[in-house]
Amino acid sequence: MDNKARWLEALRSGKYKQGKQRLRKGDSFCCLGVLCDITDSSGWSGDEYLGHTGLAPIDVLRGCGVPFCAAEQLATLNDSGRSFEEIADYIEKKL
Repeated sequence: MDNKARWLEALRSGKYKQGKQRLRKGDSFCCLGVLCDITDSSGWSGDEYLGHTGLAPIDVLRGCGVPFCAAEQLATLNDSGRSFEEIADYIEKKL
């Protein structure tokens, strides 16, 4: 299974509690934080992923075929209250 398929599965799994404004805060994740977690969960140091807090590192985005401008759009969808299910649907249709 490729990274995108694993990401979509994780977003729809119910395993992740959705959060806003940061990749991760405690046990809550934004949609991009979920991507980081399924890419390499050992990259977390507290609530930072390889030193990042707001957007996923470019290498993580590239590994899933997500352009940086799309990552910003996904973060906006997440922070505006769209569910992980809605975001997964958006990713399938647009990315």
